[in-house]
Amino acid sequence: MLKKITSIILSGAMILSLAQANTSLALAKKVYTITSTAQYENPYTKELEDLKLKPKDLQYKSKKAIGDGMVGAVIGSKALLDNTGKKKYVVIKTGMSDATKDYKIAVKNLKDNNYKDVKFTVVKEDKKNKTKDLKFEVQSDNPSIKLSAHITPMGRSVTFFAQMSDKNAKEGKKEFDSQKVGKKMSKK
Repeated sequence: MLKKITSIILSGAMILSLAQANTSLALAKKVYTITSTAQYENPYTKELEDLKLKPKDLQYKSKKAIGDGMVGAVIGSKALLDNTGKKKYVVIKTGMSDATKDYKIAVKNLKDNNYKDVKFTVVKEDKKNKTKDLKFEVQSDNPSIKLSAHITPMGRSVTFFAQMSDKNAKEGKKEFDSQKVGKKMSKK
């Protein structure tokens, strides 16, 4: 009887661990277009980091609305996951490249809610469409990132966050290359 109960418990634990396993195990060593969901507030602390505002602060809602409106103009809704080598890389498309400079990228640690600055390279710049593609190393197929950039018309740096997801990953980069970023501010 004890053997049967132990077997059931171990089977249940194995099923749970497989269900919670990172879906990145299913992705082959290829390049994929993945989704990028961006927002102005830190998804873990809910703080507007560049302004040091918390949800209880008086100006929080109005400043958040402005930042949320800018998000779609600065960070694309698609990213590239390069899973072809020993290291994983993500490429994000940024808009408003004629009005932004001094980019900083940080990737969230897998074990906690802290972000670590990473080096990036500009792998493509499209002056006509005012976009830049930024490539950097990540630890997983579903990274959370923090992007800061100086927005020249505002005269200050603004910080945005994005969560990448491989849930609907599509092999190749056609969707990534064809996305429009920076044309319009999104309305939320």
